[in-house]
Amino acid sequence: MAVPKPLRLAFYCSGHGYGHATRVTAVSCHLLTLKDRDRPVDITIVSTAPAQVFTGCLALGANYRYAEVDPVISQPVAYSVDRRKSLEVLRNFLIRREEKLAEEVKWIKEQGIECILSDAVFLACASANRAGIHSVLITNFTFDSNWSWLASDIPQDTPWATASDHSVGAHLVDGIIDDPTAFQPLKETDLEPLVTQMRNDYQCANLLCLLKGCIPIPSFSVHPNLPSTNWVSRETNSFTPDVVDLLIRYRRDPRGVELLPPVPFPSERGSESTFYRHRYLWPAPLIVRHPSSDIYTPAGRKRILDSIGVPDKLQDGSRTRILIVSFGGQKFRRPGSPSGTPSRTPSPEIRATRNVPDELLDVPTLSLDYNKWHAGIRNGNLVSRSVSLLAPRAASPRSEIRRHFSMPSRKVVTPTHLFIPDAPGPVVNPTSPIIRKSRGPIFPSQDHVLTSSPVDEAVEQQQILDASQESPNLLPPGWIAIVCGAGDDWGSREHLPEDIFIAPRNIYMPDLMVVGDVLLGKLGYGTCSEAIDSGTPFIYVPRPAIIEEIGLKLWLEAEGVGVEFTREKYESGDWAGAVQGAWERGESTGLRERRRFAGYKEVEERISEGDDMARKLYDWIVDQHQ
Repeated sequence: MAVPKPLRLAFYCSGHGYGHATRVTAVSCHLLTLKDRDRPVDITIVSTAPAQVFTGCLALGANYRYAEVDPVISQPVAYSVDRRKSLEVLRNFLIRREEKLAEEVKWIKEQGIECILSDAVFLACASANRAGIHSVLITNFTFDSNWSWLASDIPQDTPWATASDHSVGAHLVDGIIDDPTAFQPLKETDLEPLVTQMRNDYQCANLLCLLKGCIPIPSFSVHPNLPSTNWVSRETNSFTPDVVDLLIRYRRDPRGVELLPPVPFPSERGSESTFYRHRYLWPAPLIVRHPSSDIYTPAGRKRILDSIGVPDKLQDGSRTRILIVSFGGQKFRRPGSPSGTPSRTPSPEIRATRNVPDELLDVPTLSLDYNKWHAGIRNGNLVSRSVSLLAPRAASPRSEIRRHFSMPSRKVVTPTHLFIPDAPGPVVNPTSPIIRKSRGPIFPSQDHVLTSSPVDEAVEQQQILDASQESPNLLPPGWIAIVCGAGDDWGSREHLPEDIFIAPRNIYMPDLMVVGDVLLGKLGYGTCSEAIDSGTPFIYVPRPAIIEEIGLKLWLEAEGVGVEFTREKYESGDWAGAVQGAWERGESTGLRERRRFAGYKEVEERISEGDDMARKLYDWIVDQHQ
């Protein structure tokens, strides 16, 4: 009997953030592990994100292709957007749109791709249309809305401080804060033609699988239209009632949402019989990576805490509570960059996945057993970092300055402060015998950031004299903090405060979320989904320049998980009250009970829901070719 021809799919993934990679991996794994398929599924991931962040699906046989297929909003740190630079990035990308479209269409036809899946890559939808095949958007937002939002006059914080506030000044970071207009609202007239082109490309998609935490998708529903600045109340910085009503209908009764018409294939223009092909909107279940099955057992808890270096005396959950600090901010170089230096030395027991060229793997991926994944059991430690996947630029003296601000310097703990990787700013060192809490953030000198040399004693003494006499209040009594994204850059254990631990770079975040009691970080789909899935209270520092955040806030509120935290309190190290309050709220709302007793049963339900969505998607794609 002849082996059926594989159903060849290309899954385009935005390189803008690690949440896109986690959910592309999750959806791909569900598709690749479908049972009783008439045809096997062949998936190629197309992205600027490094191959290792797709380890889960690559280990199941997916392919990987590096391609610069989407522009990236410029974020100097986790919560700020350089609006002018973002506008420049989008303009430069769209100037090359026709060239890029031609490249993608050529590749799609050469590979025999039958359907395109896209996690927010607008070029993917346009490429599919021009190649004469269907495309599916799988996302909770589209970037036309985010870029349109850059015209909003709702204030956003610049990185850490403004020039008038602190001596760091607005001249330090490469092209980011040396221009005082970088964070000011853009003109809608400048954005409108660019955003319209993005929206038109997204409209080429035939099916929208709408993830939770969504905002309006202007390329699918007739209302509301762009600009997205009209969707939000200036007084409350929240969606207007009519937008909230639409989001409810998206989830509960999508058949009642008026959709825009489909875009015909180029060869079909003028043919009424094919112009009015249907478009569909499907609400998707929670798409999230799943924790290991043993993580709810004492042995599983010990396994992950041992890997972090937490001593046995601090592993008893009834006596020691754990704060996870993760801003999803570690930056990756583009695979195959001129430096050629890997981000870390590969472990000898880890072997590269087939179908992935070695030069495109910064870190070789792990082998994963097909059936064990489907049961939710990982075979080894999946490389799954909390990362911001940004394409790098050529090195320059000023970009070195930016690199040190965006990632931890070699000296990340000083007598006065700590650097949390890509977080809103440095925070005070709570265990210092000399420092006292300042009324504002404590910043290192410029020379210290550039050279990582020891802080000059005179500067140190002046900081002490300037500080108030109140002690820092980072953690409640009986708590420890585990910081993600720093890897080996933090140095040896003796240089760290005794209650702060550093997670390995390859830590599997879904497992750590189950073990943790409270999470502190930024809003993003990956972090939100894993916090909700594990029932972990989430203290978040807001990102007012990203409109997606408003939809994620609504989601967190509905799930009773989120607690908003100001940048000022974060940077001053005044965490303890919010941490204790978030934990107590979890107790009172039943989150803790769910985490304690639901165990892996709820994870199995999530897997089943994901399988059902994958089956429905597979059947829809196959039907389009009959």
